Amino acid sequence: MPPASLPTAPNPSLADEIALVRRLLQRVKALSDSEDYGLDDLLKLLNSVSLAGSRMARLLHTEAQLTKKEDLTEMLNRTLAQLLDEMDSER
Repeated sequence: MPPASLPTAPNPSLADEIALVRRLLQRVKALSDSEDYGLDDLLKLLNSVSLAGSRMARLLHTEAQLTKKEDLTEMLNRTLAQLLDEMDSER
């Protein structure tokens, strides 16, 4: 399937990028299973899949870090709101 057939969002999120890399890896696997490749082709394919796997790992790590930061921000906001409520009630 040509690259143009991969759907892309106007402003892709990190989750969109992760899903795209996963779909590409699945396509590469399906193609490698269905066709007869020589050693050079398989080594190139292995290199490409390895690079994509590394990129996927970095994207997943980044997503986890961003989620963790968002959770910390939410917790801080809740704590500050509670503190302000307590200060208002003491007045």
